[in-house]
Amino acid sequence: MKTDTTISKYALAYSNYYDLLNNTLLADAPNYWQAGCIFDTVLDFLALSITSPLDDNEDVTISKAEAQKAVHDVLKKYNCDIIFNQNKTQHVPANVYYNGTSEIPGIAQCANWYDDAGWWGIACAKVYDPSYKELFTSETKAKAEKIAKACWTAMETGTYTQYGGAPNVYQTAINQNSPYVDQAAPRYQGGVWQSNFGDPLTASLGPFQNSVVNGLWFTLSTRLYKMSGDFELQKRISPYIESFSSFFKQWMADSEYSILFKTGEQSGLIRERYPAYNNSVIQHGGNILVNPSSWFEANTCWAGDQGLYLGGFYEYSTIMLSEQSFANEAMNLILGGIPNMTTTNPITPIQGNVIAPWFPYTSDNGLKVTDSSDYASGSGICMRYLLYGYLKGGNPISERLSQTNDPLCELIHASAEACVNNTYPQFGNTSFDQFNSLSILMLSLVLKIKQ
Repeated sequence: MKTDTTISKYALAYSNYYDLLNNTLLADAPNYWQAGCIFDTVLDFLALSITSPLDDNEDVTISKAEAQKAVHDVLKKYNCDIIFNQNKTQHVPANVYYNGTSEIPGIAQCANWYDDAGWWGIACAKVYDPSYKELFTSETKAKAEKIAKACWTAMETGTYTQYGGAPNVYQTAINQNSPYVDQAAPRYQGGVWQSNFGDPLTASLGPFQNSVVNGLWFTLSTRLYKMSGDFELQKRISPYIESFSSFFKQWMADSEYSILFKTGEQSGLIRERYPAYNNSVIQHGGNILVNPSSWFEANTCWAGDQGLYLGGFYEYSTIMLSEQSFANEAMNLILGGIPNMTTTNPITPIQGNVIAPWFPYTSDNGLKVTDSSDYASGSGICMRYLLYGYLKGGNPISERLSQTNDPLCELIHASAEACVNNTYPQFGNTSFDQFNSLSILMLSLVLKIKQ
């Protein structure tokens, strides 16, 4: 028998979905990357609603036809495949990527950073996953496939404001005789960059190897390699797949600037950005500068990154069987670290606490101070990838979430209760507040049904 709390969770989840679809995704002036991120979770909700219903209340049932219409309407509005830089060598006018129709009034012009394309690519790559097949018609299937591949291409070769491709940022800087190449040489070969080179002193987002852009690239590349069935695309992705293990192993094992902030012997969190260039101290204009970790506190972590790396390592573990042990170890460390991302005690998890979008949960955290509106999405992104791994089964995520008394499960359910009771924190971005609630509630409902 369903409890009143379960009914309330689904009713709120449906309300969140409806508002996100109509007041964000199909609204007049949505944000490009935010919409892609939200659409990803909307696909989860629709797939669960029509294939494995979370509730049988006839008043809130979603039909297959309704779900397919929602997907159609979103993909019609976001014609996101027209975003990559065909010139590849220089900046080009934004209007090159606007097809002149009323369907996308400037939407494609919002893809300013390499990571922007990643959100839409990952969402649309779900078209290859059998769990989502009922959501797509032949028309939307073709469009989603095109978007997923084009977004990967945008990251590899360039967007309209970025040229050369995210994996090639440093080499592009050398080719363009950038005066900053000595200041921002990569500590380890591999990985991708948030943007093309600018002055490390003044550029707020680059040249940095942010964790988010690497997490998106990691997850999108592995998912397309595994599921697309496109041999030519797989050949292009293959060299990057082979380089991931070395890149991540070196950063995680770095004794001075590890990408992993250890929260315990068997737990850790991915830092918000890769904390150093080749030399930790950078010379600029005769002044000694500190490494990129100074832009945010060295131990600042974002919940969204934890989700992205769980997603990437999960897909990677199913592709590179020789690296499965490493990938599983990485997932277990992150799963152990997430219960530390709480709203009251940033180091020791407290039972009944709720998940926070950033760590530590302090008023002076750089993520909160500089861009809380975007980073507010962290909780929902983290929950999305926990749900994905749990439903796939046979991996560290599903094993961890099958333990009902685990601190991570307790954190998820406490967060869902807070959403229902309207006590979950709000962060000033209504869309992401609803998005966090939807993601948290879905995971809690699924766990309650299946555990």
